[in-house]
Amino acid sequence: MVTWLETSGAELIHLATERRQHTHRLLGTHLAAVTDLISESRYTRPVEQRLHTLAAALSQAIAWQHFDRRRHISAGRFWHAALHNAHAADQRDLGAGVLSDLAYQLLRLQDARTAADMLEYAIPRTRHPTARSLLHLRQARALADLGRTAGAAARSPPRRRPWAPRRTTPHPLGARGCRPPTSRPTAGVAVTAARTSPGCGPISANTAARVLRSTRTSAAET
Repeated sequence: MVTWLETSGAELIHLATERRQHTHRLLGTHLAAVTDLISESRYTRPVEQRLHTLAAALSQAIAWQHFDRRRHISAGRFWHAALHNAHAADQRDLGAGVLSDLAYQLLRLQDARTAADMLEYAIPRTRHPTARSLLHLRQARALADLGRTAGAAARSPPRRRPWAPRRTTPHPLGARGCRPPTSRPTAGVAVTAARTSPGCGPISANTAARVLRSTRTSAAET
């Protein structure tokens, strides 16, 4: 029985890409039959591993069909089922392939950080060179996406804080390289602070008058 399920399951998985409209229900039915056998718990350890391996492969094929239809939640659910079965069968390389699929989905969903973290965890735990190479390929894509995101953030101009006032004219003290006051002062304090601000030399009477007029105007507006 298990041998027949493995043979027919492998054929269905092979046809899943070419004739997905006809194999979707068959894959689901086949997976249900395998999980029913697993739930009975009447088998030896080698048979158990074979059943879990088949369940993982079927779940992985179904996940890709959901992914191709942009049903990402359903695809993720079947990929997690595949990962669980691969772990139960002690199939690390098969599990690595499932993690690679999950990472690909995360990249498509623009979650490169989670994909990179997942792959960093999976790579040292993978045995087969081919499986490890696939994980490295996915990791390179994730790191490249992270690099592009960081570069775009670095090139973008800084955002103005919503509470910061937008100046339309240069500050009379800022043009001299002086530190502007941190809060709105009174008229007398404004001139005194301007005259004694650290790093500023003595200011002229005209500059002091402009500061005084600006402060009085702001006070009148409020």
